[in-house]
This record gives sequence, structure tokens and C-alpha cells, in this order.
Amino acid sequence: MKRLAEKALLADLTISSWSGSVVDKKVADEIMDNKEASRNRGRFTKQLFMDVKSLKAITNKMYWEYRSKTTAWEEGRRLLPVDFFESLTKLHRDCSDELEVALTEFGKNYDQYKEEAKVGLGKLYNEEEFPSFNEFKRKWKIRLDFFPIPEKQHFILDAEKSLIKEMQKSFEASINSKESIAIEETKQRVIESVGKIVERLADKKMHFSRQGKEVMNPIRELVDVLPTLNLFNDENITKMIEDLKTNLYEVTDEDLKQDKKRKEVLKNTKAMLDRMADYA
Repeated sequence: MKRLAEKALLADLTISSWSGSVVDKKVADEIMDNKEASRNRGRFTKQLFMDVKSLKAITNKMYWEYRSKTTAWEEGRRLLPVDFFESLTKLHRDCSDELEVALTEFGKNYDQYKEEAKVGLGKLYNEEEFPSFNEFKRKWKIRLDFFPIPEKQHFILDAEKSLIKEMQKSFEASINSKESIAIEETKQRVIESVGKIVERLADKKMHFSRQGKEVMNPIRELVDVLPTLNLFNDENITKMIEDLKTNLYEVTDEDLKQDKKRKEVLKNTKAMLDRMADYA
């Protein structure tokens, strides 16, 4: 069986973005005074730029794919299977390029956006709160770093053997704890996804997408990545994968539009969710 360091590496995604809003303490104080409330009881946020959704869509795409292809390890770093390395690095390059293009387009209209903000904010407008475009641009960044998974034989210290042995023992305990966290997060991801499906199926006014996104698409995507994410060959995760394949993977929206079939799927999914609680 391959060592973990041969099957995975650690990834660290850093995303910088800006909502386009600022807190106006002066206005908040005026509102609190007017309502005879303590000034620390509320805050007032105003939106300077309304058109940052296209930028956020790019950073969100990177974030959610990163979360999908990795699992928990330690604060700031997540466990990335080697099999997903190429696709994730390609996505990082693509999203970085997309963000650069989107920022360039945003810059062309920057003065116009400020004029629109002046009209929309009225007396709330404050020129000093608006960053220059270069300052605005620096608020947006996608950075992806990789690190090898440390192993106990990496200890190269000039110390007594007993001390090194104690350090290695502590290291092994830490690694085992992180493995447990990784497995737990993967299981919880499955349970949360199935729970959302149960909620949708139980809704008598269930809605279907007009853009061709089927109800079970998230389950299919999950089933496709889970075998690779199951780096520790956890038998309960394997059971979850098989359950998902058997009960939900092949279910289509056309099936769910039939009331009898939907109720049957709902019943089976609830039973499956109960079993998964035992797996977890």
C-alpha cells in the first residue's frame, strides 16, 4: 500500500476579494442616537460598488472546486489527492487569467461606477472612501501553494535517541488525529449532501431547474470524487459510495416528476441517511 506522501500533498488556497462595501461609523452613530440606543449596538454598511458579482463568481468557482477536491488536514492547509493536482492547478491558472481579464474590464468602467455610486448613495457618498483602481485591483488575488506531507523520518536532529523517539511518537499521534479529521469531514460532506436531497424531495412544491441542472447532479459529482478522496481506504466511506450509487446516482428529474416515484426515492433516501449516521 502506498504511503500517504505518495498519494497526496498539502494545498493552501488564499483568496483575496472585496465585497465593494464599507462600514460608515458616522451614519451608524446618527441612527443609534436617533433611536436612543447605545452606539455600539449597531453598524451601518453601505455598498460602494454594485457590480463586483462577476469578480466574486470567479473566486467562488476556485474556492468551491478546491473544497470539493480536497479534504481537511490542518488549519490553512488541506489534503489534495495527487490525482486531482493537474485539474486543480489548471483551474487555478484559468481562474487567475479570468480574474485578470475581468479586472481590466472593470477598470475601463471604474470612473463610471463611481459616478453611479455618487447618484445611488446620495448624501452618503464620500469620495475618500473609494480606493483608486490600483488599490481596488490589489484587493483581488487567487494564490495556490503546495507542500509535501511530512513524515516521521524527516526528523534530522542532533539530540538524544530517546528525545527523537518521543518527538516521532508525538508526530505520529498528530498525523493519526489529522487522518481522523480528514475521514470525518468526508463523511459529513456525504451526510450533508444527502440531507439536502431529502429536504428537496420532501418539498411538495419541489422545483426543477430550467437550465438543465438535475436534482441529483451534486450527488453524481460527489460519487465521482469520493473514491479518490478516500485516501485512507475507510470502509464506511466505501459503503457510503455504494449506497449513493445504488439509490441516487441514476435517478433523473423525469423520475422525480412522477409523484409515486419521488415518494419511493424519498423513502429510500431517508433510510439510507439513517444508515449513514451509523457509518459516521
